[in-house]
Amino acid sequence: MPEPSLTSFEAQYERVLEAADCKTQIELAAVLDVRQSSISDAKRRKSIPAEWRVKLFEKRRVNPDWIRTGLGGKILQAVDEAERQRSIVPNSIERRPAEECTTDELLAEI
Repeated sequence: MPEPSLTSFEAQYERVLEAADCKTQIELAAVLDVRQSSISDAKRRKSIPAEWRVKLFEKRRVNPDWIRTGLGGKILQAVDEAERQRSIVPNSIERRPAEECTTDELLAEI
């Protein structure tokens, strides 16, 4: 469970600003496609709207859970990128023809 200080409104708001690469409410409103007054309202209510997390995910691949909790990776990789990364890692399993392996050897490799 994340520490309360990581999930406080202030911590979440700082992560939103970081993710959006903004310093002001006006800049943030432009990135999120909302009115500046919506930013002020969220600050007054001390609540980050879920729609902001969704927009940052859609626009910048920002992990919504990272915004909410401060845990996990900041950016989520696209599935095809993750697949590409896995394909770069060489396969470490030695391959032999099945007729040369005993059942015990096959099971040991699994």
